[in-house]
Amino acid sequence: MVSETIEITPEDIFGLIVLSGDAKASYHHAMLLMQEGKAEEAAEAVKAADATLKEAHAIQTKFVTLEAQGKTATVGVLMVLMSVMWWCGIHGTAILRGIMGPLLTANAL
Repeated sequence: MVSETIEITPEDIFGLIVLSGDAKASYHHAMLLMQEGKAEEAAEAVKAADATLKEAHAIQTKFVTLEAQGKTATVGVLMVLMSVMWWCGIHGTAILRGIMGPLLTANAL
């Protein structure tokens, strides 16, 4: 069997991280709403979190499926940088777009 190499894009990784973080934030917001007795608003927040988590899960499933098909994923420098930033606490939609957006744009030119 010949192994095919594929590149997982930074957009895939960013999508997984940002969507997962957004879902977590929405679930947390729903808990706070429940503590305030706002059950209907909490239910809407949970519904939004579920939809966001489903999107993140689709990206994760893509990674697992490609691996199961024998395709080897390559990881670029930007992904390593992004991981280091994440573990250092530099994350979130605004920060990732503000720091990594220009790097990705410059890389694409």
